[in-house]
Amino acid sequence: MDRQHLLRRRPAPEAALRPLPGGTVYGLCKAALERFTTGLASEVQEDGVAVNVVSPGLVDTPGVAVHGLINETTRDRVQPIKFIAEAVYQLASGDPRTLTGVIAYAEPFLKELGVEPAELV
Repeated sequence: MDRQHLLRRRPAPEAALRPLPGGTVYGLCKAALERFTTGLASEVQEDGVAVNVVSPGLVDTPGVAVHGLINETTRDRVQPIKFIAEAVYQLASGDPRTLTGVIAYAEPFLKELGVEPAELV
């Protein structure tokens, strides 16, 4: 058998995206948080405890600015804080018997509920 077929290949350097230092660990932590949310939700649902997570997407924060993640290409993907706050509110005030184990992407989650985010004061 040809040994080439046994090896996993990473993308060729010219095809790979230029990763940010620490990006792998950051992605791993986000994935772990989502899995933790669904797992813990299933364990405590019978106790009337809801466990949910809001995935905010790209938010204009100092960390995002330091890494230069907001530019002409990504500017239309920036998530306003009011969407995140409203999604958190909706999850926290929902019925824990039915609203648990949710991984909510703020804006689509609110659209699904038919809720417009309140202005922050």
